[in-house]
Amino acid sequence: MIKISVTIDDEEVASIEYLRDHETVGSGGFISDVSVSENLRRRGIATAMWKIVQAIEPDALHSDTRTPEGEAWARSTGDDLPDLYDPTAGDPVWSELTKTWSA
Repeated sequence: MIKISVTIDDEEVASIEYLRDHETVGSGGFISDVSVSENLRRRGIATAMWKIVQAIEPDALHSDTRTPEGEAWARSTGDDLPDLYDPTAGDPVWSELTKTWSA
């Protein structure tokens, strides 16, 4: 995991957490959490932290589970975004019998 945080007077006011698929740099992964104190939002803090993560992990991705606020921020970065996870769609399941995937 990579965690970047901003602290003012011993209080964490912003952070981003990025989960790697593996423990090695360059292996990919996704954002697991972004938070910025309400009074500091819309100042580029989350984007600046995200750029640091991308400098460390060039293949970094946005999560496929985003709050409405997270969706707006992710779109504002100009990055390619994975489709949002749809829990009603169900996960694909591999059938050994038919050798096919099904929803």
